[in-house]
Amino acid sequence: MSRPDYLRLEHFGGLYFSRATHSYHALEPFFVRFLLAARERSAIELCAADDSWLPFPPPVLAENIVRWQQEGFLDDTYRCRARVVSAASAPCTLVAPLKTSLYVTDACNLRCRHCYVPTAARPTRSGLGLDVAAALFAELEALGALQLVISGGEPLVRPDLLELLALANGHGLEVTLCTNATTITPKVAARLARVRPQLISVSVDGATAATHDALRGTGAFAKTVRGIRALLGAASVDVRIRTTVTTLNVDDIEALVPFAAALGVRRLAIKPFRALGVAGAARALVLPRPVYEGAAARVLSRAADFDCQVSVATGMPERFPAWTGVSPAFACTGGTTRATVLADGRVVACGAVPAADDWTLADHSYFDCWQHAPSITRWRQIPVAADCRACAVLASCAGGCRARAVAAFGTLAAADPWGPCPPSLAPTTPPRRRRAPSRTDARRPAGSARR
Repeated sequence: MSRPDYLRLEHFGGLYFSRATHSYHALEPFFVRFLLAARERSAIELCAADDSWLPFPPPVLAENIVRWQQEGFLDDTYRCRARVVSAASAPCTLVAPLKTSLYVTDACNLRCRHCYVPTAARPTRSGLGLDVAAALFAELEALGALQLVISGGEPLVRPDLLELLALANGHGLEVTLCTNATTITPKVAARLARVRPQLISVSVDGATAATHDALRGTGAFAKTVRGIRALLGAASVDVRIRTTVTTLNVDDIEALVPFAAALGVRRLAIKPFRALGVAGAARALVLPRPVYEGAAARVLSRAADFDCQVSVATGMPERFPAWTGVSPAFACTGGTTRATVLADGRVVACGAVPAADDWTLADHSYFDCWQHAPSITRWRQIPVAADCRACAVLASCAGGCRARAVAAFGTLAAADPWGPCPPSLAPTTPPRRRRAPSRTDARRPAGSARR
């Protein structure tokens, strides 16, 4: 049985989630009204019956109708079969995030130098049992918030992960499972294939054991490669290699392209390292922006010689279309288009910046957390930093990553020091002198942090 597309009504018009493109499309009010009408009559009939209500010439609408039919917005009879979602939201706020990250455990079998999430050998937090997860998944489905990224810790350390994935699949969520793949055997891969995550994203930080293990620990590379091969041997499993680019792997980063191709992986994603959270002490791994951009260019150039699709994160937040009014002048995706649920059930704007006043799923619905939690709404009300007000690129970068700003300057209301600022307008506020957090500090239970 095919899963329905979703048409979510928003204050600016609407969002259409397409199963064909696995993405959201922002729609102006007229197009939302037209698709709603196309649920009752075909789009062709609507145009033929009366074109006096059209805000532009019929040929323009005809082009959209053809495109929508090709992309799956309309079926073969030119009717819209999307499920409609409607819920009241705060002004200039999406009904729900486009993407939710879910940390299903804080346990991990590795100790990676560049990981910002506080982890332990065994779970130290509770708050995300299967009952809580099931309620969350049902709410995400009802809200048309269908993109779910499951990570940790290492998700496969959680004994009931397959049951959790089955629950998410049953609610029609499109799941990306992030894993280091070190514990994946052919049997585990076959079980994963049965619960059908849309994508399994495997962390690989070098094309050789020497490079990868320098970041993730001795022996990790061989186990990860074995896990990838097991995944590729299972039917219906789409695998992507995800790489964090640091000073330790930047020189031969393009070697990942032939490495992935030789394994049979056709998708590769790279992103820059951010010295956040418990990885704040690893600032020596941070690359200057031009160096990272040069590395990304080399990867893209090498990919042209292979059947490999490469996505490159710029390190800057992706902006929602300005006409929607969703993205504030000074903000990233945290609290505007994305949210994270931590392993203890807290709902946060960004997993790297938890706050004392975070709400939890034990006390509030996910919708209420997104709409009203002080720690999340605060991210939508950040004043523009003084360093950014005269900057010509403010409209596109919006001050950059808030987590990097907090790590560097101790406040959300500062410019991202890694941003594409013109030299004359680079952030000048001196960073606060703070002791680098240790993993021991980060693992302390809530309420016992050092004062």
